[in-house]
Amino acid sequence: MAPLEQLRAPAPLAAIDVHPLCDLVACGSVNQSISIYDLKGTPLNTIKFHEGFMGARIGPVSCLAFHPLRCALGVGSKDSTVSVYVAEARR
Repeated sequence: MAPLEQLRAPAPLAAIDVHPLCDLVACGSVNQSISIYDLKGTPLNTIKFHEGFMGARIGPVSCLAFHPLRCALGVGSKDSTVSVYVAEARR
């Protein structure tokens, strides 16, 4: 059996989830980043750790899951942080 699509993650993966309605794939990695792709493997967004004022803190990802009905992503990291990200409408 051959895969329908393949994508190459930028770092070793720790967790992955596919949203059943929004056609999104989220990949959490051990390098403190989360990559979001469409179902064709096109990169849509990356969430990374940033230093400075109001910087989002992300430790190495240990788990992630999409909300089943909304375009929201829950992420757990190895530093005991839980974050929820919600897709915003593009303007």
